Amino acid sequence: MLLKLSTLSHLWKRGLGIVTAGAMVISMLPSLSLPVSAAATTKPSLLKAGSVPVSKENFTRNEPFARGTAGCERFRIPALITLQNGDLLATADARYGVVDGSDAPDGGGLDSIASVSSDGGKTWYYSFPFYFPDSDGYPGNRTKTNATTIIDPGVVEGPDGTIYCIADVNPTGVTTLGDFKYPGAGTGYVDVNGTLRLALTSDYSKSNNRPDDANTSYEYYVGDFDEEGFAPVLNMEDGTPSAYGVDEWYNLYSVENGEYKDTLQQVQVKQESADKDEPDVMVQQNVFYADSALHVYRTGYIMSVESKDHGRTWDNPQILNTQIKKEGETALLVSPGKGTTISNGDITIGFYKTAGVEQASMVYSTDNGSTWQRTENIPVTDDYTCSSEDEIVELEDGTLRMFFRRGGYRNPVGTLAYADIVKQPDGTYEMGAPKASPASHQTGCNLSAISYSKKIDGKQVILVACPSGVRANGVIHTLLVNDDAEHSMELINTFKIPEGQGGYASFVYSSLTELEDGSLGLLWEPNHYAIRFSKFDISDVISNRNIEGTTTKINLESGDTFSKVYTYEGNITQAPDNQVVSIGKENTHFAMYDHTSDVASSLDSFSSEANLSLLPSDAEFTFTGSGTTWTIKNKSKKLYLTNDNSAEAFFSTTAANMTVTPTAGQNTFRICKENGERYVIFHAANMTFNTSTTYEGGSSYELVLLEKQDRVSETDTIPGYRQVSSITSGKKYLIASLQDNKAIILYPTNGTAAQTKLLNPAVSVNNPTLTFTGLGEGYTTAIIDGVRYQIHVTEEYGEADSGCSHSAVIKNALPASCEDEGYSGDKICSLCGGLVESGEEIPSLGGHKWDEGTITKEVSRTEDGVKVYTCQNDAFHKKTEIIYSSAFSLLADACEESEVLIENLDMYESVGAVILQTAYDSAQKALSGKNASRAEMYRLENLLRTAKNALKPKTVETLKEELTQAVTAAQKDAASQGGVSADIWNTFQDALQKASAPVPDDATEEDIWTLLKNLNQALKDLNDAKEMLVAEALATAKNNLAAAVSQAKGIYAKGQGNYTPETWNAFAAAYNAAANPPANADASALKTLLDNLTRAQGNLKQTAPVPQPEPITKKGDILPYKGVDYKVLDVKKLTVSAAKCQNKKAASVTIPATVKINGKSYKVIQIDTNAFKNCTKLKQITIGTNVASIGKNAFQGCKKLGKVTLKGTKLKNIKSGAFKKTSSKMTVKAPKKLKKPQRTALLKKMKKAGMSKKAKIK
Repeated sequence: MLLKLSTLSHLWKRGLGIVTAGAMVISMLPSLSLPVSAAATTKPSLLKAGSVPVSKENFTRNEPFARGTAGCERFRIPALITLQNGDLLATADARYGVVDGSDAPDGGGLDSIASVSSDGGKTWYYSFPFYFPDSDGYPGNRTKTNATTIIDPGVVEGPDGTIYCIADVNPTGVTTLGDFKYPGAGTGYVDVNGTLRLALTSDYSKSNNRPDDANTSYEYYVGDFDEEGFAPVLNMEDGTPSAYGVDEWYNLYSVENGEYKDTLQQVQVKQESADKDEPDVMVQQNVFYADSALHVYRTGYIMSVESKDHGRTWDNPQILNTQIKKEGETALLVSPGKGTTISNGDITIGFYKTAGVEQASMVYSTDNGSTWQRTENIPVTDDYTCSSEDEIVELEDGTLRMFFRRGGYRNPVGTLAYADIVKQPDGTYEMGAPKASPASHQTGCNLSAISYSKKIDGKQVILVACPSGVRANGVIHTLLVNDDAEHSMELINTFKIPEGQGGYASFVYSSLTELEDGSLGLLWEPNHYAIRFSKFDISDVISNRNIEGTTTKINLESGDTFSKVYTYEGNITQAPDNQVVSIGKENTHFAMYDHTSDVASSLDSFSSEANLSLLPSDAEFTFTGSGTTWTIKNKSKKLYLTNDNSAEAFFSTTAANMTVTPTAGQNTFRICKENGERYVIFHAANMTFNTSTTYEGGSSYELVLLEKQDRVSETDTIPGYRQVSSITSGKKYLIASLQDNKAIILYPTNGTAAQTKLLNPAVSVNNPTLTFTGLGEGYTTAIIDGVRYQIHVTEEYGEADSGCSHSAVIKNALPASCEDEGYSGDKICSLCGGLVESGEEIPSLGGHKWDEGTITKEVSRTEDGVKVYTCQNDAFHKKTEIIYSSAFSLLADACEESEVLIENLDMYESVGAVILQTAYDSAQKALSGKNASRAEMYRLENLLRTAKNALKPKTVETLKEELTQAVTAAQKDAASQGGVSADIWNTFQDALQKASAPVPDDATEEDIWTLLKNLNQALKDLNDAKEMLVAEALATAKNNLAAAVSQAKGIYAKGQGNYTPETWNAFAAAYNAAANPPANADASALKTLLDNLTRAQGNLKQTAPVPQPEPITKKGDILPYKGVDYKVLDVKKLTVSAAKCQNKKAASVTIPATVKINGKSYKVIQIDTNAFKNCTKLKQITIGTNVASIGKNAFQGCKKLGKVTLKGTKLKNIKSGAFKKTSSKMTVKAPKKLKKPQRTALLKKMKKAGMSKKAKIK
């Protein structure tokens, strides 16, 4: 049972104990059934600073940070990235300390929360990368009892898949927020004997003093961490251990006899109004807490934690101050949002400093997160005096483009600015000057930018999410990068985020990412205390351009039309089912214009340039109902007119009844909510559609409904549309106010300006538009100009007739896809046409099921490779993975650097040697396959490096013992040179002599290893040479034996014949033994076999031959010859006939002039009746020179027989049906000596015998 929110708040951060390192890690996150946006309210039970891992209990549905997640009511500052494995990872501030009950403050009682999803955002499992339990959620009263502030996390995945979550960690009471302690200048570290150390003081009142070498306020510093993760706190004066120690989260311990004890505790800060009888919660002291025994300097600290398992668990933190913070700086802040790992493997993330004027910079790592550096700040110019929160994208040539915020939170809308960053030959990055982009945004709010994976018109696509009003009216700009020296950009589209339109704080911070299926994920703030997750098809965001390889999903009701404005080429690869939908093309429509300014009662309020992405049909509303009660739906945007909250939120995805009242005699209507409140009005003072709580009379309330006509006529109110005086349920209307023969229409996008458009019938625009019109219910697919359209057309059905017997058929069914649920379909009676039973939702297929991928381009040291994965559920879904040349080169270099070690592995202890060999073999396999991912190559490179560093040489004693053993073994081979060359033998003798000499007392491991290695190599070369001699002798013996067997095979194959049994049996035994020698026979054994065979073959003796009677041939004998049976006609005349074809599958048969029978040649003089009848595979027949007649039906039914070749001129007699049912394309080839009259006569006979009338003779 869920606790009440008040109870949750009171119990926040109270726990049952410390979460151990063995906490369950979710690798394949389960799909659990929860209500929409349900939040798991389990609170972390950690009672000391640390991280909290994912667990199967801690999950939410649809939203990563739904209200109440982990017991927290308020969240801010979203970040969202798509991991290399396809998971989504979100981070945010958990702002549970709410002071005034509304917005979540920027200081006190904040922790960093993360949430990961493996199903495209349907289910999320949360963790805490940073968790400090010094407060129960209460931010305190802005004195020393205030809580710590962990704020503004940024997140980036490194090239090897390691995730870095970087946040601003502020000691008690320190933030950049007003009324709190502003971070002090400096890093908080002091130089102790050349090493920077974290300074600590026991006097909290002195923690505002900046520590330096001469400062006596700080009596202690933190020493080195041991393998257990503990570090002693040392006395500043002499470096001796104090009575304290810390762990890597800087929790404070008492140290007794070297043992770290967690006995130092303090009371958890709680609400002053909390129940006084509630027992205090004790938490472990931490040097970042005010109530701890020791304290850090009160400045801002940049902490980074890593996750090696896709955001399921988090390692201990690293403080980055000394690497990236300049000594004189006060607050250096991570730019909240996401960083970028670029193609060369460098990790980048934005930062900005706050003292004086805010200036952005980039922090980066060129060694996979081991160390970090920082660029110079964006320079201040006359046009750009401030640069702040930022995000970075990589251009195709490796240039980094940083888009940045540039003002306070109430700053107006202005130019979207950026600065380019270029890597220099020395490995550092140079920050460029700020520039203007062609887009605009609210300059006082953060933004989010990504490079999209697919191109448009051959150009790189950059998407930027930001507010277009003062923290309001969220948009996604689409920018194309031009191929010029400046990489200038072109703004081609601005997508208004449907639910992010309205007044102040309707759209604040956001974070944009591309999901692995090419759709977009947006994590954004709809106010200053909540975070929402939305997904968009790229075709919706960039609706006016075609992006090949993407999918557009269309849901239509029968009779409705979907329109897409783009340069339609009409290349239809797959046509849709024409019973379900029809395809159309429109070229012109009336121009529509955006509302750009408030000019009272003037059309100057609208842009002078038409918005080509706007279509009048997209503004049509379907009215459903009767009397004065109606639902008003825009099917194009799938939104209802509800006017529920404010003029900035007219439209909702949830239907609501509206009251529509006609005004007698005016052909106008008043529209309000069903309860008679909140009227839709046209406000002339601003020239926008607005709202009025009550009806006060006047023309503002009188709205016009315009119905589209089948054809344009003079009676139209505006060409193609006619004003109506009554409403018909199911019909579509424009909701408008008429001004100067133009229509100002209500457009289904929230925001007073966004929902107001000017339609000018006097101006037509040529705008190619692809349309789909629903014809009948069903599901179909089309591929047009490289884009796949999945179209689901539905129909509405009334109630079934209760008196009908019902014969149900399935309608409105929709198959489930990888990411989307399907629908089983409604059961509709085919007799009465009514709805018998509604269908059910079908679960999605659970995401894409990728195959192993296909390499379409091999990686090299200089060029990236490409690997394309295809979804096994749907082959249209493809995922492209870049195999980075930078990672390939890194791994190749690591292998090359390891080769010397691999050659000398026997010098090292076996365990380390085996690990290095295994890592090396795995790396070589990845390099040869050229298909490993970047993360895998970095992992293997790290494994190689770790294995190399872990190698330990064998001791001198061990190597001496191995050398002695090697000398003893080698001496066995030193007796005889044999046939080995002098060079190899002398080298062996020299190595053996040196290895046998006494080893000097001062010999090193390398000295002894060199003797051992040289001896082993010389011995190997000697043995190889000997083995080569043996192999050569064996090969010669095998060849000689094989030749003898080949020669004797002819004798053996004929059998004993007239050889004497005694000599034949001896020969047969010798032959079989020689033909099947033992597999392990050496050269000597093979020579024995050869000698035996030669001797036995020479000893063969023959007996006297026995005369054999001649075979008797008689008339009528049937004798086969090459697939045809021949019948003896006359023994004396030696003649035969072709009697029957034995091979019915033969395609080609030759009847020769003669055949051999019992040693005599017989002439073939005829082909018998039915000889080749129904040989259906026969294509050609060659008839020999002696054939004079062809019998009845001889070739009947040979339907493929199309060629007859005659070798002679004797053929005169052809019986009836001989060529019946043969090929109609018959060709007869006769010898050249057959004259033309004879040819003609012969062909005539053949045609008479059934050959095709079209047959020709050549």
